[in-house]
Amino acid sequence: MTTIQSKKLNGTFTGKTFGNTVQWKNVLYADVKHRFAAPVLKTDFAGASIDCTEDGYDCPQLPNKHDMHDGEYKSDELLCTNLRIVKPKGDFKHPLPVFLYIHGGANLVGNIYSKRTDPQPFVEHAAEIGKPVIMVVAEYRLGMFGYSTSKTGQGNWGLRDQWASVQWVNEFIGEFGGDNQRVTVGGESSGSIGVHALVLKDGIEHHGVISRAFMSSGSMGCFPPLPPAYLDTFRAKAAKELGVEEAELDDPEKVPPYALVKASYKIEYPRFPS
Repeated sequence: MTTIQSKKLNGTFTGKTFGNTVQWKNVLYADVKHRFAAPVLKTDFAGASIDCTEDGYDCPQLPNKHDMHDGEYKSDELLCTNLRIVKPKGDFKHPLPVFLYIHGGANLVGNIYSKRTDPQPFVEHAAEIGKPVIMVVAEYRLGMFGYSTSKTGQGNWGLRDQWASVQWVNEFIGEFGGDNQRVTVGGESSGSIGVHALVLKDGIEHHGVISRAFMSSGSMGCFPPLPPAYLDTFRAKAAKELGVEEAELDDPEKVPPYALVKASYKIEYPRFPS
């Protein structure tokens, strides 16, 4: 076990050794107060001792063979905004560069605890060749939880989550031995599209926040943004499919998470930003 006591975050974080790495799992980077709410950056853990040794929560989604956990599978639409922080074992004189990875999955599926998103091989190889790095992978909201929108223009919660993960890493990765002046943000497929959106966001905001970007097999040009009016029709279709009023889609008591997931698949919910 490796424990970090952080005054800046007002909390204690206990991680675990895996191979030649130390990992902190299920580190919450944002609070989500309710369904379709904007993420609020998690900056204070109120003096709590956080067990970061087990897999965290995924966004609710239909299961698929590519995204199976080695550990216990858990999903929660309000607790899926969590990080997996992986650092090479050893003592380092200087803070390490950071690679923040946004997973793919068509903005419908995916998580940070499956074999295909496991940061351990990358971190171990980087250390072996003398280029040690901290890798951080971020969970974020998917499907209608992440990309539902409205006529007011509110929405794109998944992208907002991704941006919150960038902000959190920039502000707090130093507590885990990372250098916030050397943060590369990368992604694959829909994760790459997310990265493209992040580096286009309000250009000046990125000064000193994102040092470099890595995009693999996806860009905003591949799937142009959809207008809010287009996505409004899908909320109406989902409500009809579920037999509820459109406003009731916001209520987990009226529409449980997996009911919303299944309905969105039936109506072929669009997967990309609005």
